[in-house]
Amino acid sequence: MPGTVTVACKHPQGLHLDLIDSRGARRRVTLNGNGRRFGQADATVGGYALTEVDADHWAAWAERHKDSALLRERIVFATPKAQSTQAQASEQAGVPAIAPPLDPAAVPGVEAARAE
Repeated sequence: MPGTVTVACKHPQGLHLDLIDSRGARRRVTLNGNGRRFGQADATVGGYALTEVDADHWAAWAERHKDSALLRERIVFATPKAQSTQAQASEQAGVPAIAPPLDPAAVPGVEAARAE
């Protein structure tokens, strides 16, 4: 499958999609996470961060991990077109993330860093 797919990820730190070939060499693709640093704009759709990924890498990873809760619980998913991924992410906005992004204001004794 040539080209790319748009992968949506609802994990605050993102995910590594690792594949190990028969020689033991690792290929890694890193997905963007939906967490954000204090003061940054939210760049998610429906709580999902989007990443363009090689279609063959995604297909191999998804096949290898087809029984994973990440796929089963819709924490990560992909579609061939970015517009379709955005639409599905919006529809799945109610899917809970593995962990919500940290809100520094909600943690007693923690002060957010200030931009200088």
